[in-house]
Amino acid sequence: MRILYIPFCMLLLLMASCTPGNLSFSEAMERNNDKFETEEEREDAAFLVEAADYNLLMTKLSDIAANQAYSRVVTDFGAKSLSDHQQIEAKLRQLSKEKKVALGAEIGERHLDMLEDVKQADKRNIDRIYLNTIEIIQERVLRMYEEAALNANDAEVRAFAASQLEIFRNHNRRAQEIRDELI
Repeated sequence: MRILYIPFCMLLLLMASCTPGNLSFSEAMERNNDKFETEEEREDAAFLVEAADYNLLMTKLSDIAANQAYSRVVTDFGAKSLSDHQQIEAKLRQLSKEKKVALGAEIGERHLDMLEDVKQADKRNIDRIYLNTIEIIQERVLRMYEEAALNANDAEVRAFAASQLEIFRNHNRRAQEIRDELI
């Protein structure tokens, strides 16, 4: 029995060392560019990596809003957004797994300043800074998903992008309503 245990443990260690681990945004992009042979596959992989990066950013921002925002309407919106982005993340991870696309586990460096601005905001300004930040992000995400819904090369990637558009449109609309109401 002990003889079988040692090779089994070694096999598990070997398998664990071959897994991608916690890739950064740029490492995930690079890995996918090296992995896929056609430009079409690379473009779809790039969309999934970008979508995951933005989703991770929005998840963290929504968590901050849900737990630290000043007004109740913003905390409620943050909680709803957090729940929606967690569901999107699960779908993104599943699709990426099926398509063998590596995703980043960390927010890309280009978004860290936005996250820090909201994290560092004092109680009097957090609602305004959060709403202004997500307005910028939501516009980018909406354009990116609309483009993918129309032009992604893989039918499942197109379908995923199209299925998320209504969520992003609702978030965008609600954030603008809240912003107009409060600011």
